[in-house]
Amino acid sequence: MEVITVLANAAVSAHRLTEKMAKRDSLADQLRRAASSAALNCVEGLQFTGANKAKFLKTAYGSAQEAKVATQILMATGQVDVELGQLTWGRLDRGAKMLYGIMRRR
Repeated sequence: MEVITVLANAAVSAHRLTEKMAKRDSLADQLRRAASSAALNCVEGLQFTGANKAKFLKTAYGSAQEAKVATQILMATGQVDVELGQLTWGRLDRGAKMLYGIMRRR
Protein backbone atom coordinates (compact mmCIF):
# COMPACT_ATOMS: atom_id res chain seq x y z
CA MET A 1 0.00 0.00 0.00
CA GLU A 2 1.33 3.42 -0.92
CA VAL A 3 0.97 4.91 2.57
CA ILE A 4 3.39 2.31 3.93
CA THR A 5 5.97 3.24 1.29
CA VAL A 6 5.56 6.95 1.98
CA LEU A 7 5.97 6.52 5.74
CA ALA A 8 8.88 4.09 5.36
CA ASN A 9 10.62 6.62 3.10
CA ALA A 10 9.92 9.32 5.68
CA ALA A 11 11.53 7.18 8.38
CA VAL A 12 14.61 6.63 6.19
CA SER A 13 14.79 10.39 5.55
CA ALA A 14 14.54 11.08 9.28
CA HIS A 15 17.41 8.71 9.97
CA ARG A 16 19.53 10.29 7.24
CA LEU A 17 18.63 13.77 8.45
CA THR A 18 19.94 13.03 11.92
CA GLU A 19 22.78 10.61 11.14
CA LYS A 20 25.49 13.19 11.87
CA MET A 21 23.93 14.13 15.18
CA ALA A 22 24.90 12.39 18.40
CA LYS A 23 22.92 9.21 18.99
CA ARG A 24 22.10 10.57 22.43
CA ASP A 25 20.66 13.87 21.14
CA SER A 26 17.16 13.64 22.56
CA LEU A 27 15.28 15.48 19.80
CA ALA A 28 17.08 13.64 17.00
CA ASP A 29 16.37 10.34 18.76
CA GLN A 30 12.73 11.32 19.22
CA LEU A 31 12.43 12.16 15.53
CA ARG A 32 13.93 8.82 14.51
CA ARG A 33 11.66 6.89 16.86
CA ALA A 34 8.49 8.82 15.93
CA ALA A 35 9.07 8.48 12.19
CA SER A 36 9.75 4.76 12.54
CA SER A 37 6.72 4.38 14.81
CA ALA A 38 4.48 6.01 12.20
CA ALA A 39 5.54 3.50 9.55
CA LEU A 40 5.46 0.46 11.83
CA ASN A 41 2.09 1.25 13.42
CA CYS A 42 0.63 1.88 9.97
CA VAL A 43 1.74 -1.55 8.76
CA GLU A 44 0.37 -3.18 11.87
CA GLY A 45 -2.92 -1.30 11.76
CA LEU A 46 -3.60 -2.21 8.16
CA GLN A 47 -3.57 -5.88 9.16
CA PHE A 48 -6.63 -5.43 11.36
CA THR A 49 -10.23 -4.27 11.13
CA GLY A 50 -12.43 -2.33 13.52
CA ALA A 51 -11.14 -0.97 16.81
CA ASN A 52 -7.68 -2.55 16.49
CA LYS A 53 -7.17 -0.95 13.09
CA ALA A 54 -8.29 2.44 14.38
CA LYS A 55 -6.00 2.24 17.41
CA PHE A 56 -2.86 1.55 15.38
CA LEU A 57 -3.68 4.08 12.67
CA LYS A 58 -4.33 6.80 15.27
CA THR A 59 -1.00 6.01 16.87
CA ALA A 60 0.72 6.13 13.46
CA TYR A 61 -0.94 9.48 12.71
CA GLY A 62 0.14 10.94 16.05
CA SER A 63 3.70 9.72 15.54
CA ALA A 64 3.84 11.27 12.07
CA GLN A 65 2.64 14.61 13.47
CA GLU A 66 5.19 14.39 16.28
CA ALA A 67 7.98 13.69 13.80
CA LYS A 68 6.90 16.69 11.69
CA VAL A 69 7.24 19.03 14.66
CA ALA A 70 10.62 17.55 15.64
CA THR A 71 11.80 18.10 12.07
CA GLN A 72 10.59 21.71 12.16
CA ILE A 73 12.41 22.37 15.42
CA LEU A 74 15.66 20.84 14.17
CA MET A 75 15.49 22.91 10.98
CA ALA A 76 14.56 26.14 12.79
CA THR A 77 17.47 25.77 15.19
CA GLY A 78 19.95 25.08 12.38
CA GLN A 79 20.82 21.60 13.60
CA VAL A 80 20.07 19.81 10.31
CA ASP A 81 20.24 20.35 6.58
CA VAL A 82 17.17 22.39 5.60
CA GLU A 83 16.73 20.78 2.17
CA LEU A 84 16.71 17.26 3.60
CA GLY A 85 14.60 18.50 6.49
CA GLN A 86 11.98 19.85 4.09
CA LEU A 87 11.98 16.55 2.18
CA THR A 88 11.53 14.63 5.42
CA TRP A 89 8.77 16.96 6.61
CA GLY A 90 6.99 16.67 3.25
CA ARG A 91 7.07 12.88 3.34
CA LEU A 92 5.77 12.85 6.90
CA ASP A 93 3.02 15.31 5.99
CA ARG A 94 1.96 13.28 2.97
CA GLY A 95 1.90 10.10 5.04
CA ALA A 96 -0.12 11.78 7.79
CA LYS A 97 -2.66 13.03 5.26
CA MET A 98 -2.95 9.57 3.76
CA LEU A 99 -3.47 8.06 7.21
CA TYR A 100 -6.13 10.65 7.98
CA GLY A 101 -7.95 9.72 4.79
CA ILE A 102 -7.83 6.03 5.66
CA MET A 103 -9.14 6.71 9.17
CA ARG A 104 -12.03 8.81 7.85
CA ARG A 105 -13.09 6.06 5.44
CA ARG A 106 -13.42 3.34 8.03
